[in-house]
Amino acid sequence: MGCKKLDAETFSDSNVINLSQDLVSLKLNVEEEKNLLLSETFGVNTIPQNIFVKSDGKEIGRIEGFLPPDLFVIELQKILKN
Repeated sequence: MGCKKLDAETFSDSNVINLSQDLVSLKLNVEEEKNLLLSETFGVNTIPQNIFVKSDGKEIGRIEGFLPPDLFVIELQKILKN
């Protein structure tokens, strides 16, 4: 439910789109066996979960659960500053 709500409300917001234009998004169903290793590697235990990593694979931040667009932008700005 949270993933669909993120798609419909947050990821379609123009401010979120503009802020994340240089990011690559990868959407995974962590319940599928083919994605288990990746979800275990990053310790995914909450759905939905947005994990931000550098090109070297190092995690720089995450946003867990659903956030409306205005709060998502605030959290993403904090992550991108670091």
